[in-house]
Amino acid sequence: MMIKVFTQYKWTIISILILPILFSVISIVLSDKSAEELKIPVVLVDPFNQEITGNLLEDMSINDSFIVTKAKQIPKDHLMRGEVEAVFVLPQNLKEKISSGKLQNEITWYRHERSLFDGLFKEQLASSIVKRAVRAEAANIVKNYQENANWNKVYKFGLQYLETDPIFQIQFQTIDEQAQTQNVSSDKWVFMRWLYWLIIWGMIARLTQMLLNWREQLIFERLRTLGRSKSLHHNWLLFVALLLFFITLVTSTITQYIWLETYQELAIVTDLSLVLLSIVIYFLLSTFIKTKETLWMISFTYGVVSSIVFFLIQFEFLTRQEWLAIFLPSWILL
Repeated sequence: MMIKVFTQYKWTIISILILPILFSVISIVLSDKSAEELKIPVVLVDPFNQEITGNLLEDMSINDSFIVTKAKQIPKDHLMRGEVEAVFVLPQNLKEKISSGKLQNEITWYRHERSLFDGLFKEQLASSIVKRAVRAEAANIVKNYQENANWNKVYKFGLQYLETDPIFQIQFQTIDEQAQTQNVSSDKWVFMRWLYWLIIWGMIARLTQMLLNWREQLIFERLRTLGRSKSLHHNWLLFVALLLFFITLVTSTITQYIWLETYQELAIVTDLSLVLLSIVIYFLLSTFIKTKETLWMISFTYGVVSSIVFFLIQFEFLTRQEWLAIFLPSWILL
C-alpha cells in the first residue's frame, strides 16, 4: 500500500533523486567560471594600434594570470566601477622610444582604488620593455664604437652586453572612486548549500501534502479503526528521512569535492542536520495544519524570511546571535 501511495508523488521523488546530478553539473559550471574570474582584467590602451603592442604581449607570461583587453581609449567607466584592475596607456612611436631609451614617464598607469594585483602586470610589462630597451641601448653603444657593427644583430643579443637595470619609470596616476560598490561575498560554496536547502525545503512541503491528502481522504480514520494510523505516519517519516538523508549525503559530498577538492565532515553533518530538522518541522506541522494552502503559506514565509536572515548575516548586515538559529540556513554560516 505504501508503495502505491508514494507513486502518486513519483515526479517529486524523481526530482529529489536527480538532485546530486543537478548540483554536480551546476557546481562544475560555476567552479569553471570562478576559475576564469580569478584572472586579473587589465586594459592596454594603444590609440595608434602599433605592432609593438602585440610583440610586448607575446613576450609576457600572462595567459594564466591576466585577461588583457586592447583598446584605443581609456575605459574610465569600467575602471571606476572596478570592473578592470588597471589601464596602461602606451605612447605614440613606442618602438622608436624604446630604441632610443627615451621612456621616462611615457607610459601612464591608471588603477582603481581597490586594485590589488595590477602591479604584477606592471612588472611584467616593464620587464618586457626593459629587455627591448637594454638590447637597443647595447646596440647603440656598440654601434657608436664600431661603425661597421650590425645594429640588428647586436640588438638580438643585446642582453649579453648590458645588465637589465631599470632605465625608465612608469608614470602612476589614480582615478578617484566615484561609485561605491558593494562588498559581495564570492563564496559560492556557501550559496550552493543555501540553494540546496531551499529546494529541499520546498520538496518536503510537497511530500507533506501526502499526509494532508490522506487526512482529507479519511485514510487515517479508517486505519485508526485497525490500530494502524500511527504506523502510516511513521512510515512516511522513515521513508522521507532515509531518502533525503541519502540524497543529501551524496550531493554534499560530491559538490564539496568539486568546490573545495577536499571534505569537511562538519559541513556534511550540518547539511544532513538541516534536512532532517526540516523534515521534523514539517512532520510536526502536519499534525495540526488542516489545508494545503496553510502549509504552503507557512513554507513560503519561513523559506523567504530564513533566506533573508541568511544573506543579512552573510553580508554582515546582521550580527550572528544564538536566537537566529531558529532560521535553519544560518547554520550554514557557523
